Amino acid sequence: MMQGSYRFELKVTDDSAAVALDTIRVMVNAPPPVITKQIKVNLFGGSNPQTTEGWNNWNVGGSKVSNRLSGALNYADGTVSTVTANLSYSEAVSDNGASFGGTMCPPAVLRYTSYATISRTLTINGLVAGKTYSLEFYASRNNTGNSTRFTINGVSQTVVTDNNKTNKVVFNNLTTSTGSIVVTVARVNTYSYLNGFMLTETTAVTGNVAPVANAGADVNIALPNNVVNLNASASYDQDGSIVAFAWSKISGPASLTISNPNIVNPVISNLEAGTYEMQLMVTDNSGAAALDTVVVNVFPPDPLAPVANAGVDTTLRLPLDVFTLNGTASADIDGSIVSYHWEQFDGPAGSFLVNANQAIATVENPQTGRYGFELTVTDNDGLIGKDSVYVLIGDNPFAPPSIIDSLNCGKQLRFVVMGSSTAMGTGASVPDSNWVSKFRKYVRSFNPANEVINIATSSRTTYHLLNPHGFVPPEGRPVPDTLRNITKALTYNPDIIIINLPSNDVALNYTLAEQQANYERTLALTDAAGITVWVTTTQPRTALNTTQRNNLMLMRDWTYQRFGNKAIDFWTTLANDDGTIVDAYNVDGVHVNDMGHHLLYTRVVGKRILDDACTVANLLPVVNAGQDQSITIPENTVLLSGTAIDNDGSITAVQWRQLAGPSNAVIVSANTLQTTVSGLHIGSYQFELMATDNVGGVSRDSVLVLVKRGPNEPPTANAGNDTTLVLPANSLTLHGVGNDTDGVITNYAWRQVAGPATAFFNNNTLASPIVSGLIEGSYLFELTVTDDSAATATDIVAVQVNPRPNTSSSGRCRK
Repeated sequence: MMQGSYRFELKVTDDSAAVALDTIRVMVNAPPPVITKQIKVNLFGGSNPQTTEGWNNWNVGGSKVSNRLSGALNYADGTVSTVTANLSYSEAVSDNGASFGGTMCPPAVLRYTSYATISRTLTINGLVAGKTYSLEFYASRNNTGNSTRFTINGVSQTVVTDNNKTNKVVFNNLTTSTGSIVVTVARVNTYSYLNGFMLTETTAVTGNVAPVANAGADVNIALPNNVVNLNASASYDQDGSIVAFAWSKISGPASLTISNPNIVNPVISNLEAGTYEMQLMVTDNSGAAALDTVVVNVFPPDPLAPVANAGVDTTLRLPLDVFTLNGTASADIDGSIVSYHWEQFDGPAGSFLVNANQAIATVENPQTGRYGFELTVTDNDGLIGKDSVYVLIGDNPFAPPSIIDSLNCGKQLRFVVMGSSTAMGTGASVPDSNWVSKFRKYVRSFNPANEVINIATSSRTTYHLLNPHGFVPPEGRPVPDTLRNITKALTYNPDIIIINLPSNDVALNYTLAEQQANYERTLALTDAAGITVWVTTTQPRTALNTTQRNNLMLMRDWTYQRFGNKAIDFWTTLANDDGTIVDAYNVDGVHVNDMGHHLLYTRVVGKRILDDACTVANLLPVVNAGQDQSITIPENTVLLSGTAIDNDGSITAVQWRQLAGPSNAVIVSANTLQTTVSGLHIGSYQFELMATDNVGGVSRDSVLVLVKRGPNEPPTANAGNDTTLVLPANSLTLHGVGNDTDGVITNYAWRQVAGPATAFFNNNTLASPIVSGLIEGSYLFELTVTDDSAATATDIVAVQVNPRPNTSSSGRCRK
C-alpha cells in the first residue's frame, strides 16, 4: 500500500438475503525521512585485492590466522567511518577458481573465500547507538558439499555455499547499545566460508516532522437524525503545533452545511441519506500539512418499534365472572400492528385467558388476588413492543371478615393495643374506619363488657414502647414513653396485648438486633405476668430506600419466626415485591387507606384471638357460703348469706341446696346469694352454695346450721276414738297419734290394761297396730308415746266386743 487513505467496505448477507454493511478506514502515512549509507567489504588474500570503486578490501590471508583486524572502513561514498572489523579466526583464503570471477553475489566480491573448520566470530565495532543497521553476508565455494550458518543475537540463517552465485544472508533492523555487533560464523558440515559482507547504516532525519491529521472515527447515523459533530482533536504535531484546520466535502450528496470548516469540531447538518466523505487538512507551525478523511453514513430512518399499551392498572371486586383486557390503544407510528399476544405472568391460578391473540382479551373465572398481564404487539417490520397491566381482584373491601371467632365462651376480656401511627388510625378517613376501632366493635359483639384500650400514638419506635420504666437506652436512642410503653400497658391488667409497630425503627436505621432485643424485654414482662401477646408484622412502606425496605422484610420474617401463630400478617396483599405499598392501599407512602385498614382488621380477626382466649385454662369462681350458725328451738329460721366472685369472667348463676339434716327445711330463694331457710327442727343441717361462671366453671362451698332444743315440752298421745265390735268380727286396727311441739316422737308402745286376756298385737310399737283374738267383753288399750327428750304421754281407748245377735226359727213353736 502506498501513502494515502484507504477505505474498505464489508458486506454480509444472511440466509434470508438480508444485507448489512460496515466500513473500515486505513491511513498509510509517508515514511519518516532517513539518511542511508553503506560500507562494503571484500575479503581477499595475497596481493589480488578488488579494485571496484566503493569496496573495502580486507586482507585476511595466511593459514590459521587469529584476530584479523580490518582497520577503519570507508563508506561507499569514500568517506571514512568509525567502523572496524575483527575476524576471530581464518585458516586460509582460497581462490574459487577462474570460472567464478565476477560472478559472485555481488560480483564485486570475486572469487576469494576465507574458510575455517571451527566456529568463529566476526565482530563489527565502531557502531553508533540510536542508528539502525542491516548486514548482508556472502559465502561460496566450488562443490565442497558445505553450508555456512550466520547467527546474530540468537537468530540464525544458513546458506548453501556450493557454487553459490546468487544467495546471501540478510539481517535487518539491527541496533546496538555497546557499539558492536557480533556475528557467529559456523560450519554446518566440514567448513564454513565467508567471502564478504555489506553494512547498511540508517540515520533518521531530525528536521521538521509533518503533522498527523485524524478526522475521527467513521460515523453512522439514521434519519431523522441529520446532524453530526466532526472532531479533529486527535490530530497532532510531534515537533510543533497545528495552526490551521480545513474541512471540506470530497464526495456525497449535495445537501450539506458546515458550521465552520476552519475549527477542530465543526457541525455538519442538513444531511440526506447517503455516504459523505469529509476531508481534513491540518497545517503545522512549519507549514507542513497532512490529510485525513472520515466517512459519514446517513441511513434511512430505522423502522420504529410499535408502542404497546395494555391499559391502566385496575382494581375490581368480586363477585365477577369475567373482566376485559384492552390493548387497542397500542400504536405504530411508521407502520401497522399485525399481531397481539396477552400472557399472564403473575397472580392466582385457575383463571382462563380468552382471545389471548386479539387486541381485546377476556379473563374468565377470576379469583381474589393481584393479576399481572403482559401485552406483546408486533408491527409490519417484525419489531415488537411490550407493556404490562395489573388487575387487583378483591372481595368487597369492607365486607365482614370471612374467618371469625366461634367459641363465644362469654369471657370478659380486656385488650391493650400498643403501637404507632397505624394503630392510632392514621390513613383512615374517619376514626371508625381504622382497624382498632373496627376490632373494638367486633369484640364487643361477643360480650358488651369486653374492652379494647388503645394507647398507640404517632412517631413511636420499639425503644419508646417495648422497654419498661427506668430503662436506659443506648446513646442516641429515645427513652421509654411512660404513658404508652409496656409498663403502662400492664397497669390495665389486660388479658391480651396487641403490638402494632410498622416501620419507624427501620426508617431511623435502627438495627434488627436492637429491635429484636426490645421485643424480648417486653415478652419477659408479659410472660412473667401470664399475659398473651400478639405481634403484627412490619408493614410495607414506599418512603424508604432499597436497603431500608430490605431490612423491613427481614424484620417481617423474624416476626413470623419468633412469634409463630401469634404473628399477625400485616404485609401480604398490601406489599409489592420490593416492599413498597400497593397503590390500591397507599395513602402517603407510609400509611394505608380505609381499604388497607379494613384488611388489617380482617387479619386481626382472622387470628381468632377470642377463641384462643377461650381455650386458656379457666379460673374457677371463688365461693364462700358464709359462717356456720346455730339456733335454739323454738327458733326455726336462719338467713344464709354467701359470696361468689370470678377473677377471669363473671358469675352467671348461684344455687343453694340442702346436703344433710332433717328433711323439713324449706329454702325460700335458692338462686340468690342470700336466702332464708325455715321449718327447721332440732338437728344438724348442711347447706351448699354452688356458683357457675361465664364459661361454665363451677365452684361450691357449704355451711352448717345446728338447731338445738330448749326446755322440753312433753308430747301428747291420742289413742283414738272408743270402738264397738260385734262378733264374729274379732280384730280391729287401733289408730294412735303422737305429737311433740318441740321435737319428734321417737317411740310408740301399746298395751292392754283391761279385758279378756285373749287379745294380742301384731306389733305394739306401731302407731296403728292390729289387735286380734277379741272375744265378747270390754277392753281398754293404752298408748304411750315418747319424744326425742324421752318424755312420755299416754292415752286409753275402749273397745266393746258384743256377742252375736240372737236369731229365732220360723218352723218351731214354744210351748
